[in-house]
Amino acid sequence: MNNIKDILSGFDCWDLGGGANSIEWMKDAFSVQSPVAINPGDNYGRIDALKNEGYPVLQLSALEIPEDAHTNIISMFHMLEHLPSEQAAVDLVKRALHQAEKFVVIAGPFFESDVKLRKHEGLKFNWADWDDHALKFSLTQIEDVLEACGLWTTDYSVSLGFPATHSSDVNIFSVDEARNQGDYDPAIHLPKPHKDLKRNYFKEFMVVIPRDARISYGALDYYHTKRHGPKSMLN
Repeated sequence: MNNIKDILSGFDCWDLGGGANSIEWMKDAFSVQSPVAINPGDNYGRIDALKNEGYPVLQLSALEIPEDAHTNIISMFHMLEHLPSEQAAVDLVKRALHQAEKFVVIAGPFFESDVKLRKHEGLKFNWADWDDHALKFSLTQIEDVLEACGLWTTDYSVSLGFPATHSSDVNIFSVDEARNQGDYDPAIHLPKPHKDLKRNYFKEFMVVIPRDARISYGALDYYHTKRHGPKSMLN
């Protein structure tokens, strides 16, 4: 365990469940200099992609990291929904809050949009039907997890982004389509209507939690705008 701690001390960002896209975004938005991906497996080819991009990878669970190890930033992009329970999400976020000295950044699918897409459009998002998405977060559930970690809404900021505005979006499918589908392909998937949607259906949420008291709450808007565009913050 001490060896893991020593290895991790050389990195300023731990990307839990790490992927090349999330690391590249953290480097750009948060000026991360020495990121490391922490990923226990390779179900999605992420580890090979990371190695191909030249990023360091540690193949271990986040829970194998010693609790007294620390870094500047811990990011979790599209990871929490894969955990088996809400309590597991609480436990992991609590651990990250203890270990990160500047920021904890969490992003994931916004499943509340799928509920509304089905209700108002008769369509669905493919990622809401993936078997390995055990947790389907609404805004209230996200807040519940953070509250269970001892945080109030004034301790973090939230934004929604990547809105689907037309049924041609590659993540949108007929509700009758089989589960566990990738991007929409008209050659192999059930037909769907071609239409403008009645509202914006946001596909992602992001939470930014500052851990350094010197970081102003107002400064967080920069990161949300960088990810989701202007006026994306909810609080």
